[in-house]
Amino acid sequence: MTSAILCGICQYRDTIKDARQWCTNCEEGLCEDCEKLHRSTKNTRTHKIISINDYQHIKDVVVSQVCEQHGKNYDLYCPTHDNAICIACVDQHKSCSQVFPLIEAVVNIKESTALTDLEDTINVVLQNSKINMIVDIKSSAEAFDKQEENIKKYIKEMREKLNKHLDDMEQKLTKDFSTKSEYCKTAYANTIKKIISSYDKLAKLKNDTESLKRIASDEQIFLGTREMSKVVEKEINSMKSMFDAGKSYEIKLELDANISSLLDNVSHLGIISIKEDNANMQFKETKLNQAKMQVSLPLVNSVQELRLKHKFKLEKVSLKMIVTGCLMLPSGDIVIADKWVHNKVVKYNESGSHAKDI
Repeated sequence: MTSAILCGICQYRDTIKDARQWCTNCEEGLCEDCEKLHRSTKNTRTHKIISINDYQHIKDVVVSQVCEQHGKNYDLYCPTHDNAICIACVDQHKSCSQVFPLIEAVVNIKESTALTDLEDTINVVLQNSKINMIVDIKSSAEAFDKQEENIKKYIKEMREKLNKHLDDMEQKLTKDFSTKSEYCKTAYANTIKKIISSYDKLAKLKNDTESLKRIASDEQIFLGTREMSKVVEKEINSMKSMFDAGKSYEIKLELDANISSLLDNVSHLGIISIKEDNANMQFKETKLNQAKMQVSLPLVNSVQELRLKHKFKLEKVSLKMIVTGCLMLPSGDIVIADKWVHNKVVKYNESGSHAKDI
């Protein structure tokens, strides 16, 4: 919502009224009554008054009409320094070739080369920023997004490869572990089985000896004792062999040194880095500075050799043209004065194409 512009004169009188017009000279709003007074007063009747709607379009354009050093209105213009000056600034420009009234400097300013070049410069900059620079940056941003996508994809693929490799090593190690563990368990079971078998045989021999002692004759005991002693000795020797050959197993895990090093020394899969380079975006040069220079450069009393660059045809909008003058602008454009049709000025660009009529 646009804020209302108040009448400056009424505000000075402690009265609040909305302004209908704006005085660009006084830089304040005017209500309907104050506008009539403004136009009828001798000192202000020549002031430029515009509508509030028009002022809304230019109110953010900062144009100072007062000398910052002396606080006086700009009345003069120094082409040597390309500066507007007030009456108090004249002493600082005594050595300048000429100083003339500002009112003379602003004659036909809307058709001036400086204003045209300013418009061209802004158009070129807008074209650079919107068409070239933004397109280039968007292209770089899209390439960056693609790089980001590729890196994320690569990280995921690398993780999957690592996972698969670790899974394969785990399966291989687990299989080897199961084989060796089963071997040890089987060896323990076989030893226990042999010991139990020998124990059972000795226990049976014990029972047989007790039965022989209780039931058999002396001759049978005599002969049986000798036979059984041989069997007992054999079982004892077998049992001693089992005890001598008995094994004790301890299963251990020793990680590969590279795996241990990975766990101890590798804390990340990789490092993300940003490489910053000059984008090398091309900026089309403008000729605004040349337009300023034409005001302050002194005339050179020398003529250099002229060479024809190119020819182009003038567009006739009537039966004939009366060319009374031409001028090449610092931007490279050419203006042709045609007196036949209402003192028209025709503008052509560097290539000779018709640009516009003024």
